[in-house]
Amino acid sequence: MKKSKMRIKKIDLKNKIIIATISSFNYQKNMFMVYIVTKMFKDYNNIIFLWIGDGPDKELLERKAKEEKLNIYFTGFTKDIPFYLSATDIYLSTSLWEGLPIALIEAQSLGIPIVATDVVGNNEVNINNLTGFLFKDENEAFRQILKLINDNELYNQFSSNSIKYFEENFEIIKMVQKIEEIYKMLWNKTNEKSPNSRLV
Repeated sequence: MKKSKMRIKKIDLKNKIIIATISSFNYQKNMFMVYIVTKMFKDYNNIIFLWIGDGPDKELLERKAKEEKLNIYFTGFTKDIPFYLSATDIYLSTSLWEGLPIALIEAQSLGIPIVATDVVGNNEVNINNLTGFLFKDENEAFRQILKLINDNELYNQFSSNSIKYFEENFEIIKMVQKIEEIYKMLWNKTNEKSPNSRLV
C-alpha cells in the first residue's frame, strides 16, 4: 500500500487503506454495486471508501451510507481529483459499460491497481492479473480487494505494471487532454474579454 497519506478534512488517513471511485452517480456507473461491495467491508475499520463526484444517485446513497454507518467519504463535485487519487491505494469501478474510461487511465498513471467490472472499456484499460483484476459480481470484487490488501508483493507488481502499461499505451491520450484543457481555458478567457465578439 502507499506510504504517504494526508488528511482529508476531518479524516485521518494514516494507516488507512483508501479505495477510490470517481463517478457521475448515474445508471452507467452502477454505484449501487459499489455500495454493496463497501457494505461487505463494514467491519474493516482500516478501510475507507472515497467516492469522488456527483450525480442523480448520490443523495440516496449518501443517506443510506449514513444510516448504515459505512466507511464512505463523499467528496461531491471537485476539481481536486489528483489530490484524492494521490492518497488512493486501490481504484474500484463498477461501470456497466465504458467508452474510454479516463478515470481508470488516471489511476493507472499513478500506479494504482484497479479492480473493475469485466465490461467493454474497463477490460481494454485494466488488464486482468497484470494491472489489476476484473470481476463479474460483488463477491468476486470483495475477494480481489482482499487479495490486493493482503499480498503486498502482488500489489507492488500490479502497481509497477500499471505505470508501464500506461506509458506504453495511454500517455499520448493524457497529453492530448492537457492540450485540450489549455485551448478551452484560452477560449474562455477570450470570450470573457470580448463577450459580444462573434466570428464572421
